[in-house]
Amino acid sequence: MKKIITAMFVSALLITVSSNAQTSQPMMKKHGMQGARTQQMLKDSLHLTDVQIDSVMAIREQSSGTMMSIRNDTTLSTDQRQQEMKATKEQMKMRLKSILSKDQMQQLEEMQRNMHKGKMQN
Repeated sequence: MKKIITAMFVSALLITVSSNAQTSQPMMKKHGMQGARTQQMLKDSLHLTDVQIDSVMAIREQSSGTMMSIRNDTTLSTDQRQQEMKATKEQMKMRLKSILSKDQMQQLEEMQRNMHKGKMQN
């Protein structure tokens, strides 16, 4: 049951990030309750402090805005776009590592892997 809830959370998290990347509205403003639920789910699942969750959400918001800009940049080739997206994701990961404990980061990565597996099976 816990795995199902975690997989659902991670799916919602990725849907939030990917759908935000297609618009110009910030994630929390655009998604309202869904953004608040994502925030609470992250906080509960990873046992984050208030300071940690605020930092994580700020990093996610900034990264999604950067990824949206990259996706919308028509001057970039497909390869350039992929390279910049990869660099943005790596930068986000490094920033998250500076905020989360090793265990929290491992749990977040596991949640992301499980969500990716679920997407691949559908």
